[in-house]
Amino acid sequence: MKYTLLVVLTDDNSNYKTKLEKYLSKVECIDEIRYLNLNSQKSLKGSCFDEDSKTQVKVSIKSLTFNSTLIAKLQSSVEDLNDKYLMVLPQTLLPSLKFFEYAKNALDENTGALILGLHDNKVVTKDELLSPKENYKLYTVYNKKPSEHDLENCVLCRAELIKDISNKLNCNFVTQVLYQSLLAKGQKVAFAVNERLCFDKGRAKEISKKFYPQDLKTAKKLGIVPTVKLSLLEKLFSIKKFNGRTQYTLLGQSVSVKFKKLPVFPENAIEVQEKVTDLEKIDYKHKRACLFASFTKDGLVSENTLNYLKSLREFCDVIVYVADSKALPETVEKLKEHCDYIIIKRHQEYDFGSYKRGYQYLLDNKVLDKVDSLLICNDSVDFVGNSEDLKEIFTKAKDSDAYAMCMATYGFGKKIKKHKYEWTKNPHLQSYFLVLDKKIFSSNYFAKFILGIKRIKSKTEIIKKYEMGLSEMLRAHQVKMDSFYPYDDTNIVNPYAIYLNQFVSRPILVKHMLSK
Repeated sequence: MKYTLLVVLTDDNSNYKTKLEKYLSKVECIDEIRYLNLNSQKSLKGSCFDEDSKTQVKVSIKSLTFNSTLIAKLQSSVEDLNDKYLMVLPQTLLPSLKFFEYAKNALDENTGALILGLHDNKVVTKDELLSPKENYKLYTVYNKKPSEHDLENCVLCRAELIKDISNKLNCNFVTQVLYQSLLAKGQKVAFAVNERLCFDKGRAKEISKKFYPQDLKTAKKLGIVPTVKLSLLEKLFSIKKFNGRTQYTLLGQSVSVKFKKLPVFPENAIEVQEKVTDLEKIDYKHKRACLFASFTKDGLVSENTLNYLKSLREFCDVIVYVADSKALPETVEKLKEHCDYIIIKRHQEYDFGSYKRGYQYLLDNKVLDKVDSLLICNDSVDFVGNSEDLKEIFTKAKDSDAYAMCMATYGFGKKIKKHKYEWTKNPHLQSYFLVLDKKIFSSNYFAKFILGIKRIKSKTEIIKKYEMGLSEMLRAHQVKMDSFYPYDDTNIVNPYAIYLNQFVSRPILVKHMLSK
């Protein structure tokens, strides 16, 4: 597939165009380069000649009306591109050469657009971009909401999709309009992640800020940004719950606040701690126990979780189910069909607090002496695989001391301010599915770690101290760690976004946030 590259220029810079054309001269998938100059009405046609490949690429700058919006200018500049692919690249953002070739294979009959943005990608200097030192892979994730600032996004799609967007927008929300339109049509939107790119933050911020107030009003009218409608009386004074927040309005001025609420369960929901199976009657043919952490929202358990437990039963002799919640009596009865011990009780220590309670039960009842493998998992994923998948996972896990579905490359580092941390390289096994060998779960250091788990209010601190902290502790004890999906030392994005969604070629576990 070949496509037209439309470069959105933020200033008159012939030097930039010369360097860009030289930079892209070896990219064979680009059959034409066009320029859209936001600050000029100059018209220029020329060509870019590549001495190596001896191919000529058409280059043109469209003459446009200065006072029209950016999207109107975009539409005018591609009006002759019928049923052709178009990549819109803002001057503020420059990807690696690898991306342009990668992009041509990213679209299919089910995928309407490919977007490259700053999130989950690495901003580097131009020297770093041109340097071949880092050998990294590009990955595709799907249906991730793009930035609302279009000078932070690069988009590849069919040209006619650009023509359908409201021409009242300038340089904010255009990509989001395209994104929502494609999802509404049942199409996927692909995202390139783990990419290296240059970014002119100052110029992008300057231009986006200039047009943002008017673009925001337009986006609200188009339904791209959810808004709460207030009557005249409500504008004088009102308190409304909206979009997960509480909005206070006084004399036309509104402030929204987000409160963290404790879950509310039905009146007949109960707390339970009950032994279902006589442990003495178990023959331990698999030599494996399972700690399953859960949360029964509204006192219920999903069919997917029940099916997940049923599938795990084929490979686990003992399943201890621990939920940081309450449950309806009928929910408890359903869980008894698949579990050997059930603890459903509010402790507010999240999944690791549930793992702690399940581990204590196994320890007290000497189950850990009878098994060689311990599975720690939770209901933050939907199991969409089959028995053969689980068999393969558990077979491969035997070659390692600690084995997970994924090992994340980056994580939270030093705390910068209240809710912000440095994003730093810190390889760690993800705890939604983790298989541990006997030498680990029977060790004193592991017992001290898991039994020492305490309540922490911040989810980020929980991840940092317990999930990342677990891998840091295992490394300190020279534990052999591995993952089912290959670990990539260059990977910037959390690997569950790459592997654990319903659009990968072979999904097994799908993260809830990626399956919605």
